[in-house]
Amino acid sequence: MALAPTSLLASQGDKLAATGIMYLCDDAEGPLQDQPSHFNNPSVDGLIFRTAWNEMEQSEGNCNWSKVDAMLAAAQAAHKPMGLSVTAGFRSPAWLAGTGTQMMTGSLVRSFAPTRTVSMPYPWDLVYQEKWGAFLRALGQRYDQNPQLAYVTMAGMGFAVEPVMAKTAADIEQFREAGGLPAWVRGSEQIIDIYAQAFPHTPFLLAMLKPVSTPDADDALAQVVDYGLEKYPGRFGVMYHGLNASASELDYYDRTVRDNADKTTVGYQMVWSTHGKNAEWLLGSLENCLESGVRMKAHFIEVYAVDCDDPAYSALLRRIGAELKSQNKMESKGAME
Repeated sequence: MALAPTSLLASQGDKLAATGIMYLCDDAEGPLQDQPSHFNNPSVDGLIFRTAWNEMEQSEGNCNWSKVDAMLAAAQAAHKPMGLSVTAGFRSPAWLAGTGTQMMTGSLVRSFAPTRTVSMPYPWDLVYQEKWGAFLRALGQRYDQNPQLAYVTMAGMGFAVEPVMAKTAADIEQFREAGGLPAWVRGSEQIIDIYAQAFPHTPFLLAMLKPVSTPDADDALAQVVDYGLEKYPGRFGVMYHGLNASASELDYYDRTVRDNADKTTVGYQMVWSTHGKNAEWLLGSLENCLESGVRMKAHFIEVYAVDCDDPAYSALLRRIGAELKSQNKMESKGAME
């Protein structure tokens, strides 16, 4: 796997911090969504670029870096930070199934798309960890020291970015029989270690969510979160992909963001946009949601493209971005030890 061109490698200067409003950009949502011009939106402070392992490494050992290269070059030109999220899980490459990796086949249940059957690797499978780890190390070798890369959202612990393993009763039982929560905890901690090795200069964040909807999953998730926070202080961060107007310290996810805001990188992704059938999930206006993120001491909030591009929200996004920056004491970071 070739190294990055010199122009995309970091200088020895500081990394940009992940602060403010981040434009939520997905390369799977159509050609307009992966255009670097989104960095020029004056209402946002940066951008989170989402892609997938099966898009970047369609054959083993041969990675297509072109989209990430283009986005980071645009970030540099705009003098804005970028986050990077590469999904594994059901978006692992097809060739993985032929490597001996232990796969789970189950139902991908999402409110915004029809339920369908997918396969994904178990996070604790050692062959999977070897292959996913090789990709992450190549990714880190190419981009870790790039000053525009403000954070990386972790993946590989569930069927998407969030570490959810199963939702239906049948899939939860399959998960339990394959190793269940003890194996998931062990595998997740090993994946955290892989990210730590691959990204020594870039914060890597867990998008917190329970792997299954059973009572003992609360403790399992907390164990994984505590492992990362304690073993990699100031490097392992946390975020929640469910910001709405009701964010409160009474909720584990919100409380974990708030309680670690002075220790490491923390943030949110909006639960949904103000458009579409799931807009009711916001439980209030976009302003209510963003203000709740400020109240929980987030460093950044990822906001869906449709809202970032809406002129009606321009003044609001700028105001909230300024508030997030003013309360965030973790300004530009030097090399992480």
